[in-house]
Amino acid sequence: MIVALPGGATFERVEESKGSGMDRVLNRVRIEGALEPVFDIVTTARFWPRWHPASEGVGGVTERPFLLGDFIDERGKISGVPFRVRWRVVEHARPSRVVLEAAAPPARITYAFR
Repeated sequence: MIVALPGGATFERVEESKGSGMDRVLNRVRIEGALEPVFDIVTTARFWPRWHPASEGVGGVTERPFLLGDFIDERGKISGVPFRVRWRVVEHARPSRVVLEAAAPPARITYAFR
């Protein structure tokens, strides 16, 4: 996804999974723009399939930036293996950081913006 916004911002998505053989996936993306609008685009889950190669579809809160306590359902493939996961937003500090966690499989995504 290419986003043209004034200024400059970088965000990082780190995925950690426990017990599945996939310990950590790091995805760094640079989006030119001010932090707040970039944060809002990245935390609007309907855009995930456009910029994250493992994500094929999303449900739940997808039409606005997600907030603390929201749920996002994601489906996709990693190394050809299909997955379905329900993420819960457990930390939300606009515009610098968001943390999502899943119970099954146990996993965590951290978004850091700077």
